[in-house]
Amino acid sequence: VATNFAIAANKSIAVPFVLWQQGESDLSNASYKANVITLKNNYNTQVLAITKQPNRFPMIYTQLAGSNNAGVPLVGRAQWEVFQE
Repeated sequence: VATNFAIAANKSIAVPFVLWQQGESDLSNASYKANVITLKNNYNTQVLAITKQPNRFPMIYTQLAGSNNAGVPLVGRAQWEVFQE
């Protein structure tokens, strides 16, 4: 819908970033990291196709998850690892 309004007004649209807030339900999901990579790539592919903006945009992830027995937030660690690649 936003693209239709932009086209009608002879304007363009862009997505500067996406904010993703993760809850606790994926805490023990072994494929969480791979899922985050897929999510990030899918968002960029789909949004760039819609907006026609030239550059990928950052995804800002926040975590609301608990931690394992050593006090390491598993979801937060997986998110950090994804963006080190």
